[in-house]
Amino acid sequence: MAPMIIGERPAVSRTLVANQLMLSAATLIGAIASMLSGHIVSAPLFVTGAGVIFVLGIVAVLVPWASLPAWAAPIVPVADVVAIALLRESAPTDGFGLLWAFPAMWIGAVLALRGVGSAVRIGDRG
Repeated sequence: MAPMIIGERPAVSRTLVANQLMLSAATLIGAIASMLSGHIVSAPLFVTGAGVIFVLGIVAVLVPWASLPAWAAPIVPVADVVAIALLRESAPTDGFGLLWAFPAMWIGAVLALRGVGSAVRIGDRG
C-alpha cells in the first residue's frame, strides 16, 4: 500500500488533528496526575515536554495540511517524540512512555507501514 499524501484525502488531515488533540488531552491528564503525585524529577524538562505537546496541538489545528507538501506532516509527530522523551525523563515512573502510541498512529497514517516501523524502532531506543 502506497503512503498517503496529505492533500489527497481530507480525512487524513482530520486524523492527524484528532491524534494530536488526543495526545494533548492525555498529556494534560498525565501532567495533572504527575503534579498531584509529586513524582516529577525535573520540573524544567516536564514543563518543556508538556508545553511542546500543547503548542503542537495548536499548530495541528491551525496549519492547512492539505496545502503543504507531504514531507511537512511528519514534523509534528517527530517533535512529539522528542517532547514525550522529555516527559519520560522528567517523571520516569508515571508512564508517559504510553504516549508513544499517538505519534506512532500519526506516522502510520501518513507514512503507512514504513512509518510505523520507523516509529517503533525509534521508541525502542528510548
